[in-house]
Amino acid sequence: MKKIFLLIAISGLFFQAHKSYGQSKIDSLISTLKTAKEDTNKVNTLNALSDKLWRMGEYDSARNYALQAQALAEKITLSPSKNKGWPKGLGSSITNIGICYYLQGNYPNALTHFFKALAIDEEIGFKKGVASLLSNIASIYKEQKKYTEALPYYFKALKIMGEIGNKKGCASILANIGTIYVYQKNYSKAIEQYFTSLKIRKEIGDKQGIADCYSSIGTVYGNLGDRNGEYKNYLNSLKVYEEVGNKERIAMSYVNLGAVSTQLKKTKEAYKYLSDGLSLAKEIGHKDYIKESYSSLAALDSATGNWREAYLHRKLFVIYGDSLLNEENTEKTVRAQMNYDHDKKEQAAKLEQEKKDVIAIEEKQKQKIIIWSIISGLLLMLVFAGFMWKRWQITQRQKIVIERQKAIVDQAYYTLDEQKKMIEEKQKDILDSIHYAKRIQTALITSEKYIKRNLGRLMKDV
Repeated sequence: MKKIFLLIAISGLFFQAHKSYGQSKIDSLISTLKTAKEDTNKVNTLNALSDKLWRMGEYDSARNYALQAQALAEKITLSPSKNKGWPKGLGSSITNIGICYYLQGNYPNALTHFFKALAIDEEIGFKKGVASLLSNIASIYKEQKKYTEALPYYFKALKIMGEIGNKKGCASILANIGTIYVYQKNYSKAIEQYFTSLKIRKEIGDKQGIADCYSSIGTVYGNLGDRNGEYKNYLNSLKVYEEVGNKERIAMSYVNLGAVSTQLKKTKEAYKYLSDGLSLAKEIGHKDYIKESYSSLAALDSATGNWREAYLHRKLFVIYGDSLLNEENTEKTVRAQMNYDHDKKEQAAKLEQEKKDVIAIEEKQKQKIIIWSIISGLLLMLVFAGFMWKRWQITQRQKIVIERQKAIVDQAYYTLDEQKKMIEEKQKDILDSIHYAKRIQTALITSEKYIKRNLGRLMKDV
């Protein structure tokens, strides 16, 4: 079977520069590390160096730097209240370790690290990392021929990449979904996914991605029996991979070109491609490509009648095939999935418990607030009641004073009234006496006219 490109980078991309530029960048990062402080910047530098190295096929060195990044990220505590290290740097370093294991065909270890990094990225809400890790996990299931398990992870990853507007990531995942359809022999859907991916990559100018699409399209042509179309696309992709200096992709292209050259009966060319592919696969420690190289060499030897070499290469193919897909590895993979599910459930339960604890604390706070509000209200009521009691006492005292003053005034008014009555009675008595005396006087005193009249009469009589 010809090898199809598999996306496995946390960023959704592969290194897109010339090999010499890549090496100069690596040298620059190594130089930066010499004077770097033990902080988040150093973690980023270590992760960047690991990333560059595995893209160049230097898997052991890449894993070594990723392990250093992991150790430092675990030590760094950004918040005194959360002694969990630096999650983002930790997730990136664990992802890089998983990628190295994957590219070397160690699927159980790769899957374990991917699930561990996924839990971290999900917890901190790092959507890009989550999408890439879901894609990586799907790629491992794809390698193990668990296609129905791989597709849901790819579609989840595609949805998240679309949400965050990562066109490059969408293009890569579409290509991987196309690969699943190839394995399921659904070539019409596979072609549809590849061309959709190719269109996006042309829009964004993703040269490496375009080469990957050509490589995958070449595989579909091969399955459809179009050997010339297959050969042409593989050759075009090889040229680009050589330009960017990606050893892993070059090895893959050599194996693919060797296989199709065998079909086209280009024997010398086929031996050259397969020999180069095997050498490079061994150099970078890529067991999967070593396995495919031996398989294609066995087919080529059989086609040329070299039965001894065909038997040897077939035996080596079986050995490497078993090392990748034996029962122990499958069991480890299942265990890694179960551990992840268990950890995820535990994390969910922990989060649920933390949520309940927060709610309980909030309820206690509310109860405290209510209790203190009631106490404060009662205290205010007591203060108000005390104030009202004081006011009532003052009012009562004022009322007593007023009543006493009123009593005094009433007594004075009564006394004055009695005195007035006495005065009025005395005044009446006096007036009565005067009137009486006046009547007596009036009675006793004869008027002047009467005297003159009677005196004159008397005078006449005399």
